[in-house]
Amino acid sequence: SEFHPRKVGGQSTMTQRPTAMKVVVIEPKVFEDSENITHQLRDMRPVLINFENTDPHEAARIVDFVSGATFALDGKLEKVGKDIFMCVPVNISIDYSDNDSNKSEQNEYAWDNK
Repeated sequence: SEFHPRKVGGQSTMTQRPTAMKVVVIEPKVFEDSENITHQLRDMRPVLINFENTDPHEAARIVDFVSGATFALDGKLEKVGKDIFMCVPVNISIDYSDNDSNKSEQNEYAWDNK
């Protein structure tokens, strides 16, 4: 009574992988781009948001809007680098630890430091 995986299409059923998940990278320029970010999140796609070339005032507005939408959808928004945020739906977790433990909370979202 040994276990032998059944062959399907020349491959073992144990080696089949689920459909690959796509991470959407968005570099918003204006506040209206926040709608696309929230649509991606609503459709259960993780979004990497790059604010490197975004006006600091617009970036702050976008983060506020996306943060509210993420909360409403039970997702998570995490800052993962300077001007880089990861926004994920409820079915995905972010495993990220910032090595700079001396960074103050106040400076984390300081958009005027650009």
